[in-house]
Amino acid sequence: LKYLFYPYDTSELPNKIERTGNAIKIIHSPTNRKYKGTELIISVIDKVKKERKVEFLLMENMNRKKLLEIKSGCDISIDQVGGTMGGTGYGKAGLETIAMGIPTITNMTKDYADWLPEKPFIVANNFDELYKSLIELIDNESYRIENGKKGIEWVKKYHSFESVNDNLMKLYREKGIISR
Repeated sequence: LKYLFYPYDTSELPNKIERTGNAIKIIHSPTNRKYKGTELIISVIDKVKKERKVEFLLMENMNRKKLLEIKSGCDISIDQVGGTMGGTGYGKAGLETIAMGIPTITNMTKDYADWLPEKPFIVANNFDELYKSLIELIDNESYRIENGKKGIEWVKKYHSFESVNDNLMKLYREKGIISR
């Protein structure tokens, strides 16, 4: 079994908007609250709001273009943490935010996190891990910026059409499907 990353075109994404306010903007845009752990996320955000200046954007049932514009102005994204119906890792929403340079928190099993090259996501699997990750991101601007740059490069390296195509052609050559 050979794994190929999902090809993703980042040209559809708006440029990240630089910070202008004092509050750190955190976004969560679930397609399904139970799968994404939205209630747990809200409970962590409620705790964080008592200690730090943050603006939490819970965006649901929105036009995708408008949602991408809103995401581009955020400092942190929470994809999914602690969902009660399965689902770990990342999907298109996570790719969008890390490709825009937004540090993105998601949950992953240890095996999955260890397998994923270069660790582009911040992994949090429960209330305490999410809280700790958020505080670290909120308090450390250089960590946010470095993580954001790392995400942009990671998406290019593993999910760009060129990268996925190169790996597919390599696999075809290895299996004798094509010769050049």
